[in-house]
Amino acid sequence: MLKFSVAILLFWFVQQSHLAPSIDSFLVKSLKDNGKVTVVVSMKDRTASFLNQISLASFATRADRLNTVAKGLQIFAEKSQANILQILDQESRGKQFTFKSLWLTNQVIIRDADLDLIQKLSAYEEIDSITEEQVAYIEETIDLQVNDNLPLPTEEFFQWGIKEIEAPLVWDEGNRGEHVIVATIDTGVRGTHEALRGNFRQEYGWYDPPFGTVVPTDNHGHGTHTTANIAGAARNIGVAPRSRWISCRGCTASSCFQSHLLECAQWITCPTDIATNRTDCSMAPDLVSNSWVSSRGATWFAESIRAWRTAGIIPLVSIGNSGPGCGTATSPGDDEFVIGVGATTMDNVLSTFSSVGPTHTGSNIKPDIVAPGSQVFSAYHTSDTAYASMSGTSMASPHAAGTVALIMSSEPEDNHNFELIKAALQLGSVPTTSEGKSCDGIPDTHIPNHHIGYGRINARQSINWYRRLQKIRGY
Repeated sequence: MLKFSVAILLFWFVQQSHLAPSIDSFLVKSLKDNGKVTVVVSMKDRTASFLNQISLASFATRADRLNTVAKGLQIFAEKSQANILQILDQESRGKQFTFKSLWLTNQVIIRDADLDLIQKLSAYEEIDSITEEQVAYIEETIDLQVNDNLPLPTEEFFQWGIKEIEAPLVWDEGNRGEHVIVATIDTGVRGTHEALRGNFRQEYGWYDPPFGTVVPTDNHGHGTHTTANIAGAARNIGVAPRSRWISCRGCTASSCFQSHLLECAQWITCPTDIATNRTDCSMAPDLVSNSWVSSRGATWFAESIRAWRTAGIIPLVSIGNSGPGCGTATSPGDDEFVIGVGATTMDNVLSTFSSVGPTHTGSNIKPDIVAPGSQVFSAYHTSDTAYASMSGTSMASPHAAGTVALIMSSEPEDNHNFELIKAALQLGSVPTTSEGKSCDGIPDTHIPNHHIGYGRINARQSINWYRRLQKIRGY
């Protein structure tokens, strides 16, 4: 009976194609195989036109910009989704499905949707598409070594990546990332860890779409490692140890479901406090580091990225561990509106696993920059004193995020323009050792190239470049 219903549904979609939303063929198969699935309903009214208008406007304060973006998108979504939310509310009475409206991307997430519900929704012209949710992932850990109860290092001891990017020289100038709020979307964070408990911003600081926990928790370790690599305040593991961190758990173990990542993206833009259930967009972070990947060329996270950029939140994303072949850069690190980060070794060469451009469209250089990503020592989730060494571009993005935090902290009153910060990172970068490779006809000795982008980051030089660029552009 179900097979017959699916066939009728497909025929009806074809007949009504001039009116009906597009229905993902994979969704139809999943409905046939499983009966119920999680779907993403995307409205025909997309957010791009609104975001383009806002991006041209000027605001007295960052809070004004954040509030305008969030409120505008909320009004936009309320109007666009009104009929759909009404029918979902009616249909949910007595049925076993749940739904959540996302104003950030003008979409609706429906969990446990069945064929009957999809068929009813397909009659609404305001819907653009109904797709089965995508699953991104945390890449398999490389070179994992776990340690606990290690002796304290001397003050002069620095982790190799921290030293390589000359972060200690920035610290010597009195800049350790003060006044900057950094965020991660990952597997969670062990908030009680000795390296992280002192600079967690408790208010508006934690959100857990998969499990609903009320304090930072991590059952995997990856998120604790990446967050501490940015902001860890013990054993010199964090690039910006006096920045304050917040986090959203978008990944359950190695899987990162689209619905959870989209909820995290919305929360990052306008956080809600767990204790009070109040929302305050002015509490949004200055930057967000993403050490998860989706398939090459995937675009389903692009609208979230555009919203972050419009709101003044700087996104950094690992480029993936699918190297060394050309054309292996993954999404969303290959998006032109993020800073995509590849990985280097202690010998200042590109890590063999680090993904390489060109992107699927061939329209832009990726990665944008590279950063230390092999054998990176940072906090781990197994105890409050546990540490681990890991390799991956997942470890490189936090190095770059911490460097951005140092740049921001060097000029705390600045508007922190994305293009200016990206340019400072690129101009301040240094070449890696050439391996005689080329992609798309561009050798790795040419800057920029598809292996290392503009080079390996250097915090001190990037801050100097940032100040020069401010003067040139009149900031």
